[in-house]
Amino acid sequence: MPLLRQLHPAAERNLLRLAEGRPSKLDELLAAREGSARVDLGGGLTAVREYDRVWLEQTPVALDGEVRWGPWRIESELPGLKVRSWRPGDRLAGRRKKVQDVFVDAKIPRSEREAWPLVVRGREVVAVPGLVDAPGIRAEKE
Repeated sequence: MPLLRQLHPAAERNLLRLAEGRPSKLDELLAAREGSARVDLGGGLTAVREYDRVWLEQTPVALDGEVRWGPWRIESELPGLKVRSWRPGDRLAGRRKKVQDVFVDAKIPRSEREAWPLVVRGREVVAVPGLVDAPGIRAEKE
């Protein structure tokens, strides 16, 4: 058990729940087929289900100085910014253009879009690293 706790802090609780036959929030998310839902899995991951489609997203991360997101290094000293993945319906702040259209114009394959980082303030997308720059935000793909 101590080794399992080292691998995952909630290992003991998860095994007890499994032994008792109680469904987890993730079990419930996967069993449902209607609508959409999100479950925070911890460790910076969120499980997302939309109807019969399920995927994992990185949880938004505060952009305090520097954030690494996959192959990207994103830096800013501006307050209140976060880095998160793209979501359908995202629009650029102060513009009518959808982020999806930015991806299409740049010929970014669909398979790469959900992992692409966005810099956001609240619900507004202020930068799409490598595609849409914003003052005070630096992004570099390594």
